[in-house]
Amino acid sequence: MDHASKIICICGPSGAGKSSLMASVVEALDDAVSVYFDAYQSTLVSPDPVDVYRRLEQEIITDPMDIVRKEIRNDRFDEDLLRLCHGHEIIDPWNRRLKPASIIIVEEPFGRLREGMQELIHTVVYIDLPLEIALCRRIMRNLTYDYISEPVDARLNHVLDYVKSFHDGEGMAIRLLQENLKATSDLIYDGLRPKEQLAAELVAHISSL
Repeated sequence: MDHASKIICICGPSGAGKSSLMASVVEALDDAVSVYFDAYQSTLVSPDPVDVYRRLEQEIITDPMDIVRKEIRNDRFDEDLLRLCHGHEIIDPWNRRLKPASIIIVEEPFGRLREGMQELIHTVVYIDLPLEIALCRRIMRNLTYDYISEPVDARLNHVLDYVKSFHDGEGMAIRLLQENLKATSDLIYDGLRPKEQLAAELVAHISSL
């Protein structure tokens, strides 16, 4: 399917630096816009990762990617991305007015794996980061940024809830997803390298398209 814009998808575990990379690349390009999946969390339909891992353990499901293809949807995100791709201005849930551009840098945590994304995405870039480091970054971000306006006890409870969920099965579900993302990506970047280097390489790649 032909589109007016090329969509470059950035994926990787939470804490891999996707947002920072996107911001740097868009700033460096003359005609680019960024679309963040995180902005559309309120319209995301997704099963509990712990339940996903339980169903995998009990062999209720055998292919974890069936979950991504059949049970994860974000209709508003998909519709906005299509409109932007076809030259229409959109306003995202963060109230950002996004104008069409020749390059759309998209944070899409499921890469090409979600239904309909294969036809839209031109290049998938996977930021490869060990999950233990990604988890540390997520915890530090939760404590110092995400919940900074809440009391200390509330911030600690958010972190404990996430770590417990990670331990109880979400971590294994995330690992399975990341393995599939890495296997289906066009470019794999080492998430331990400086973000300036990654941005420069991605800008060079996009400029060559």
